[in-house]
Amino acid sequence: MNGGAGAVASEALDVTIQATLRGPARVRTLVKCRLAEWGLTGVSDDVVLIASELVANAAQYASEQEIHVRLTWEPGAVVLAVWDSSDARPVCTRTAGTAVGDPVPDAEALDPGHDADMRGRGLPIVAAMAEECWVTPAEPHGKWVCVRYATVEPAAVPSIHAHSAR
Repeated sequence: MNGGAGAVASEALDVTIQATLRGPARVRTLVKCRLAEWGLTGVSDDVVLIASELVANAAQYASEQEIHVRLTWEPGAVVLAVWDSSDARPVCTRTAGTAVGDPVPDAEALDPGHDADMRGRGLPIVAAMAEECWVTPAEPHGKWVCVRYATVEPAAVPSIHAHSAR
């Protein structure tokens, strides 16, 4: 590898961060920069949100102080994988009586203290945004929480051939 700017653009993002409150912010910055290097700014907001949610969850449940984050680009998608040391599988929850995608007005949303139990809503949002989500156990412990997010491939530019009049 020559180490030039073109070489960086093809490499996966593969980082280890501390499981702290600052972890999601650091990962958001790194993911946004890598997506820009790949020319995928059109999906940046969604992928950054997904990364932030997965890293925040990992930081909350990790029994060790490190979290690993990988972002790779494959044809038609980016794949984000976040490792933490907990063997517990993530649980998607949603408000009782609602289906995924149903808007639910919350009449008490502005009441003081109402957001005290707002946890558990991030993974359903991630699942709704992603093309695919899965969890893979890791050895000797921990798990990878993975998301495949579809990207918009650049449209093929039709070639224009000049025809000479005969």
